[in-house]
Amino acid sequence: MTIDRFLILMRCLHFVDNTALPETETNAEKSFNKIKPFFEAVVSRFSIIYTPEQNIAIDESVMLWKGQLAMKQYIPLKWARFGLKSYLLCESDSS
Repeated sequence: MTIDRFLILMRCLHFVDNTALPETETNAEKSFNKIKPFFEAVVSRFSIIYTPEQNIAIDESVMLWKGQLAMKQYIPLKWARFGLKSYLLCESDSS
């Protein structure tokens, strides 16, 4: 995909009406509120499709991000110090 096409898609892709967004204090909340309906739909769909078995573990991970993003975090002890923190649910039966 070319950079021009990517920028057009980023400019035109919307999940909510910006005038209907609630007033929030931080830029991270504003960013998340713009994708919240999509996020909730994905989470509910994943919950229906997949149910983990008994042997599970929760792992913390940081996805490296060098660009500008209000939600990125700084964790000095990780290899990827700046990035998006996520929690992974790992199941030993299905790998």
